Amino acid sequence: MQGDKEKSLGLPYSPFSERGLSLEQMQINFTDFVVLPLLRAVERTLPELGKECIPQLLENRANWISLKELVEEAEAEAAAIAQAESHISC
Repeated sequence: MQGDKEKSLGLPYSPFSERGLSLEQMQINFTDFVVLPLLRAVERTLPELGKECIPQLLENRANWISLKELVEEAEAEAAAIAQAESHISC
């Protein structure tokens, strides 16, 4: 509902409030807007922790991006098959 209200007021969406975001995109957004900035701040105080956690976080983010691309490809293929089948049955 927050995203709907932002849209009605002409405001930009908050990172997690846009309808229709996939789980993959929400994970990427959460990484970008919450976890990575937090770890960058921690890294300034505890550099060793940052050196360990940030590379793993970036690897996880890359995995979510890959998964998002796979899901999008599968959805596009399913849509193409459905469209082809609808033409055959006509």
